[in-house]
Amino acid sequence: MSKLGVHVASSARNGFGRLLAAGAPLVVAVDQDVMAEAHAASALVAFRTQRSPMGEDNPPGLLDVPLADVPLLATRWMEALWPIYRSNPSADWYIVNNELDVSTIESAMKLNAFFLACMSWCDSRGIKAGICSFSTGCPSDDGGLTLEQRWQPLLPAVRYAAEHGHVVVLHAHAMQHGPLTRTGNDIAYRHERSLRYFAQHNIYPMVIVGELSNGVGGVEPTLDEYLAEMKIWDEHVMVSEWRDQVLGGALYGFNAAESIASAVTPLAEWIASHPTPTDPIEPPPSEIRHYDRVVHLLPQATTYDRLLIVANEAYPRRETLTFSADDAFINAPGLDSRKVYVWHVDAFGGREYFEAWVDAWYAPRPEIIYREWPV
Repeated sequence: MSKLGVHVASSARNGFGRLLAAGAPLVVAVDQDVMAEAHAASALVAFRTQRSPMGEDNPPGLLDVPLADVPLLATRWMEALWPIYRSNPSADWYIVNNELDVSTIESAMKLNAFFLACMSWCDSRGIKAGICSFSTGCPSDDGGLTLEQRWQPLLPAVRYAAEHGHVVVLHAHAMQHGPLTRTGNDIAYRHERSLRYFAQHNIYPMVIVGELSNGVGGVEPTLDEYLAEMKIWDEHVMVSEWRDQVLGGALYGFNAAESIASAVTPLAEWIASHPTPTDPIEPPPSEIRHYDRVVHLLPQATTYDRLLIVANEAYPRRETLTFSADDAFINAPGLDSRKVYVWHVDAFGGREYFEAWVDAWYAPRPEIIYREWPV
């Protein structure tokens, strides 16, 4: 089916109902009560608010506080959002932040802790979260870090989202780099590179492209060029091997400054002419990438100063850090070798117990190197 949904941030949304009636699969609503209307047309809704008393898009100081304080800040942020969520019930997901991107490994670690705490809080209230909401081209390859290196500290949050019904939200605006589809994997289909990296770690989250445009929003540069780009993007995503994980791309949008109202009629015709196929298309065979994996397994109670010790050793060699023994020892297709540094094994029950556990669940046992904190 068509993956073209719509972003709504204004009550001036002439034609919104036509897109829903045509079968638009997704609505991203910013402080707009459209849940009943969207659900009546079988569309999914991701709701975001800019009315938190703590700040418009993100909790202030999130990337400045110590890592250990991030969960408490996340709880305060979610408690501040809760009255707004209760006034806008029944959304499928509630997007918890907006465009706070990964600049450093330390910021990624803090965002990971933030998203984990937000999702846990949402689970306790019976709702689901939309996390990340990274801006166009992010996670980036700038500043000496790749997209994959920026995602690595966030894998626990992405895994939790995949396993508990939350969603990962990303944005794709062509901006000055357009037309959109000519940006390829840099912008238009960058979400597929992220999904490929997640799959290498046996993580399969659902993804929303929460903002999608051929520029910065609205119908750009002309109606014909805009429609051509959106249709090419949609055709690509509909047949992509990752299509079942992409819930939709929200056309940006019905907003105060930009509007897609002039494109509603041809967009509705396009969406209606591309319903869900009766016979699902078989995805192309996925090429398995072969690689070697080195992981540092840390106890859950690792202090921040000790975490930095390990990070300073591991990240220059592009090695993985995790607090999950399952993540450390899992054996995936294409994984040619595994080496696990286990820090302070006594926290995992001692060497004998730990090795028996590995042999029981993740045989054959990989190379294990036991490490202790420097005195």
